[in-house]
Amino acid sequence: DTKTTRAVDRVNTNYGAVLGEPRGGLNTGDASYALFDNGIVMDAIGSSEARALWGGIGDVWAAQGFDLGPLGMPLNEQYNDGDLVRADFEGGYATVNPATGEVDVKLAE
Repeated sequence: DTKTTRAVDRVNTNYGAVLGEPRGGLNTGDASYALFDNGIVMDAIGSSEARALWGGIGDVWAAQGFDLGPLGMPLNEQYNDGDLVRADFEGGYATVNPATGEVDVKLAE
């Protein structure tokens, strides 16, 4: 039972099969990544748990360079924040409006 497996199980239980099917993975010096059709699960070295991102937030995070981009590593999984879904990162946060699909990124100053 790995941290990645626990993260996938947690997401499937809380949100359904939003990640899709597994497609592979990779390891870097800082983290391991499990890739899925619609998302990613990352396990940073030394972290207490793996974190999953999917949909618009996962796409924006990937497009800005994953953990090497300005947002950095995620600090939590996606959660409801009023009418939006939000994920917090080392360098800011991202929200998505589920009704419109619009994603907004706020970088820390």
